Amino acid sequence: GQVARWMAYQRKMSEGKALRLFHSPDRPEAGDVVTLNANVSDPNGEPRQDAVVTVRIVNQSGRTETVRLRPAGKESWGLFTGSFTPTVPGEHKLQMTTDQNPEPLYLTIDVQGGIIEKTGQPARVEVLEEIAQVTGGMLVRPAQLDSLVQAIRSLPEPTPLERRLQIWAHPLWATLLILLLGIFWTGRKIAGAM
Repeated sequence: GQVARWMAYQRKMSEGKALRLFHSPDRPEAGDVVTLNANVSDPNGEPRQDAVVTVRIVNQSGRTETVRLRPAGKESWGLFTGSFTPTVPGEHKLQMTTDQNPEPLYLTIDVQGGIIEKTGQPARVEVLEEIAQVTGGMLVRPAQLDSLVQAIRSLPEPTPLERRLQIWAHPLWATLLILLLGIFWTGRKIAGAM
């Protein structure tokens, strides 16, 4: 399972000659903390611990944010980590640069949409009235809640639903019939063989 996850994870990674950039979670949503991890090596392939790694993030609306990645620890040679929180859904283009590697590395993160409905916005009453008219419903304003309660109480009791189950059409009857005929046929064969 770990090998399959690792192989699938390669889609979420960008890799250059001496750089590698990947993120977690795989499919972030707006408001999630996205952890960025980068492996940095020198031209000989040795992991670097003293690099200055920066990631420039441009979201879909054009807002730019810069994140400086720090070394992950003394045991994690060449691994740098940092995080950012995307606030809007859509594509976020990342550009990673280091102090000794002039060639930047690019990665695109697709941030999933969060809550579509904006809080604090006034309701569009004309749209609600049209929906109520089309669906045969009723639009009730906050001052008219008592009339809504009275309208619900005055509704007639719903008629009970009658659901018929046709026993003879059930597949268990056919199974039982075939089973009984099979027992009868086997019994006749055994009786005829004696």
